[in-house]
Amino acid sequence: MAFKSPALRSDKLRKAAKGQQCVVQIMGVCNFNPETVVLAHLPSNTHGMAYKSDDIWAVLITTEPQPI
Repeated sequence: MAFKSPALRSDKLRKAAKGQQCVVQIMGVCNFNPETVVLAHLPSNTHGMAYKSDDIWAVLITTEPQPI
């Protein structure tokens, strides 16, 4: 049985997301407000579907959708 390695977490990386530009920029979804940007984790092979991936496998996205 293989044991999972502990996840790599960085408070500095997560906090640095605020004030940055959203990299996804989907029209109608992104509000283009740098104050709502957070670090969003992507799927990775290092952790299964039930586990959040490492902080290095992430992108900057907005947390609040654009008002309609």
